[in-house]
Amino acid sequence: MAKRWGLVPRNPVEDVTKFREDNSRDRVLFPDEEKAVLEEAPDFVRPIVTFAVNTGMRLGEIVNLKWTDVGRKDGRAVLGGWIRVGAESKGHRARHVPINQAVKAVLDAQKRVATEDGFVPHVFVNVRFKKHYEPSSVYNSFKAAAERARVEGVCFHTLRHTAVSRMVAAGVPDRIIMRIVGHTTRTW
Repeated sequence: MAKRWGLVPRNPVEDVTKFREDNSRDRVLFPDEEKAVLEEAPDFVRPIVTFAVNTGMRLGEIVNLKWTDVGRKDGRAVLGGWIRVGAESKGHRARHVPINQAVKAVLDAQKRVATEDGFVPHVFVNVRFKKHYEPSSVYNSFKAAAERARVEGVCFHTLRHTAVSRMVAAGVPDRIIMRIVGHTTRTW
């Protein structure tokens, strides 16, 4: 106020570094909530939700996932194989996400979509438009499904927290979880 009133030439604390606000969320989905959301979700969102809960991958990483980054043999996902999340991810470092039974089932259920130019390289493809899903359409559809299911305080990123929480509960070592989800510090 003294500066506004012209009593001092400058604010004496303007160069003080402000504390970073902790705006992180740590909400996870319980199995019954996951089931309720899946029941309300559109058909195209269900496999993406299941995939997210089992991999801990970010929404952008999922919708941009290409078949060349999936460990496959004879056109089928390899149980115990890996999904390569490349340098285009948030951390700009390639990492490998394991393929469990649920992830394998989702991948094997996805059909390759052909265009005049060949096959669409992405795993999760909108068959009508013959291109990968936009993150906003998946995000908004998930959010609407959660609202219809009356599951509060969740967004798509909650699925990532859920995956990490389940890995911790299963006894996966922290350093392995960090490698899978691409964290450089234990921030979950």
